[in-house]
Amino acid sequence: MKKLAALLFLSLIVMSMGGCGNSQNVPTQQSVENTTTQTAPSQSTAQTSEPQSTAQPDTTQQQKNASGKISLAMYEQIDTGMRYEDVIALIGAKPSSESTMDLMGATTVMCSWWGEGDIGANAMIYFQDGVVSSKSQAGLK
Repeated sequence: MKKLAALLFLSLIVMSMGGCGNSQNVPTQQSVENTTTQTAPSQSTAQTSEPQSTAQPDTTQQQKNASGKISLAMYEQIDTGMRYEDVIALIGAKPSSESTMDLMGATTVMCSWWGEGDIGANAMIYFQDGVVSSKSQAGLK
C-alpha cells in the first residue's frame, strides 16, 4: 500500500511539473506543412544516475529506432518485472527524461520517452529497484 501511495505521489509530481517547462507553440497545420525540420523536445536537466547495466544495448534495435521514440508495439512488450537494461534494449534508446526517488527504502526511477502517434504522445515506465513496477502511456500509435 505504501509503494502504491509513493507511485501515485510521484506520478502527481511528474504531471504537475509538465506545465512548468518551457512554453512551445503548437504548430498549425499550415506551418507543419511548410516546416522541413523540427527540433527534438529538450531533455530534462534534472536527470539523475540510472541503474547500472551490465548488458550492452542492441545496436541493431537502436538503428531501427534512431528517433528515440517509443511505439505502441514496443510499449505493449514491456512487462512488470523486466529489467531496466532490457527495456532500454527493447526501445533502442535511453529515456527522454529520468528521475530517481528514494522512498521508504526503495529506489524508484521514473523514465519517460516521447512517443510515436498523437502530438504529445509519451510513455512513462516506473522501475523499482531496477525492475518495471508499472507503466503508463498517452497517445501512442
